[in-house]
Amino acid sequence: MIPAIHPPRLAGVWQSIRGKSLPHQCPVCRLSLPADHTLCCDACWDKHHQAYGCQCCGLPVLTPQTHCGQCLSHPPAWHTLTAISAYLDPLPDLVHRFKYQGDFELALPFAKLLSEKIDTPAPVLLPVPLHWRRRLQRGFNQSAHLAWALQQRLGSRVVNHYLRRTRHTSPQQGLDRS
Repeated sequence: MIPAIHPPRLAGVWQSIRGKSLPHQCPVCRLSLPADHTLCCDACWDKHHQAYGCQCCGLPVLTPQTHCGQCLSHPPAWHTLTAISAYLDPLPDLVHRFKYQGDFELALPFAKLLSEKIDTPAPVLLPVPLHWRRRLQRGFNQSAHLAWALQQRLGSRVVNHYLRRTRHTSPQQGLDRS
């Protein structure tokens, strides 16, 4: 039997307190939003929502495509990619805030938008672990927070101990595509 993991209680308590004490705001422009709004206001989302991403690698393309020219000439190791949208403004800033600044409340709208793109959910979600040094430096694993939020929407289970990071590698942020 595969053991499931559960989010830390402190993260849930913080989200509950923050949700009751602060108005729901667009994380980009800080305008007030309805409580059921997803990630940001319509004006901020429309800056890139109409953009398309290659369904294989996620690079921006002009029309919906399963494989862009880059993927046709140098196929990646995977077959398909599921993404919220093309990685254009304001998404990079929101992902950066979620990943590096501990803006945990973004996990819920990310999970909502991502779950709407997933036709057949996997029964098990495996968050990619951080090396212990990076985890100590950052203080949390953002992929685990996203997996917990997706678990609620997809009916999948999060399993935390199947994957293990054994090497400390350079951050991807400073690396080129290869």
